[in-house]
Amino acid sequence: MQVVIANPGEAPVITEIADGLESKQAVAGGWIELWAVDGAAHFICNEEGRINGMPFNRLVTLRNGKVWDIYGPILIIGGDDDEGTFESLPDEEAVYWQRQLA
Repeated sequence: MQVVIANPGEAPVITEIADGLESKQAVAGGWIELWAVDGAAHFICNEEGRINGMPFNRLVTLRNGKVWDIYGPILIIGGDDDEGTFESLPDEEAVYWQRQLA
């Protein structure tokens, strides 16, 4: 599935990961937490990134103006809110968030 990955100190990349919990945990470096939904974009980070001392990643501003400070990797993935499932991030959203986080 298509996602955007933004690691601390690196430019965000559009890439493919396998569907499944393990692939999301591998990107986040441990237990995952869904911390924001912005339209089709669902933001996942490490549940304990800040308290476990992961490096500061960046400030993320959602379309509604809410600003989050994120520690550790960020995974942006598509989702179906009605079904409660994750899916491939649409091309338009992937490009938008890659640019926003650059």
